[in-house]
Amino acid sequence: MIGIVDMMGGFGNQLFQYGIGMFLKEQGLKVYIYASDKESENRKIVIPESDFGFNKIEKRHLFFINLLKNRTFLKEYYEIVNDSVLSGPEQVVNIKKSSKKVISFNGFWQKKSFVDEYFDNIKKIILDNKDIKASNTTKKEGSTMVHVRRTDYKNNKEILKSNYYKNSLEYCKKNIKNFNYSIFTDDYDWVKSQKIFKDAVNINVPKNQLNYRNEVLSTFGKMLSFENYVIANSTFSWWAARISSTENSKVLYPNPFFKDESFDAFYGNWTPIER
Repeated sequence: MIGIVDMMGGFGNQLFQYGIGMFLKEQGLKVYIYASDKESENRKIVIPESDFGFNKIEKRHLFFINLLKNRTFLKEYYEIVNDSVLSGPEQVVNIKKSSKKVISFNGFWQKKSFVDEYFDNIKKIILDNKDIKASNTTKKEGSTMVHVRRTDYKNNKEILKSNYYKNSLEYCKKNIKNFNYSIFTDDYDWVKSQKIFKDAVNINVPKNQLNYRNEVLSTFGKMLSFENYVIANSTFSWWAARISSTENSKVLYPNPFFKDESFDAFYGNWTPIER
């Protein structure tokens, strides 16, 4: 059976999709990675699928893939499964019993059950990437990464208000020795306008928007150099915290993570802060 994992969204989402790809591969499926040619440049695959051991769908195959996806008379051979139907690894058993030759896995798969078993492999691939340039130096005591994501959330209900950051910083001041923090954001002007961020050591903003891939990997590498994390409702900073934090780290996340979507990827030593 062939499994096609559809790539959707930015870098953080792609890592979750690689996670389910690893799971499917272990279940005996021949896994291919599909990225629509209609995706914008800012949504292209950031780390090549070959780094994760997956097969690439060549351009010459795209015609047939699109034919499968859009022709109902071929559904005898092909079906699409999304993450609302396949909610956990145990359900893959039923998928493997399918008579279909090709199954497309279309979703974000934001569940730790699809990631944790393969986390060490994912982490190694990321840290070995020469463009990430993760710091190997000892993390400074109390150093904390604060992620503020706003620009693509301004037109929906997901934007985090200043109260989340105010409460998070107050928690950190009380619970982190030698607390100091740097901000990573896509909205410099808003951050600078907020008095709650007056003590930030640095405010990091994207510098090379014309080269999305390099900017993403460079920024992500910098985010890995901290001891503690105040993440946004973003899989980008979720992955930074997941990869770089230790059992002694403080990781704070907004609760609920998303207002309109479920997100099941938190850990017992992470602290929810009401948004």
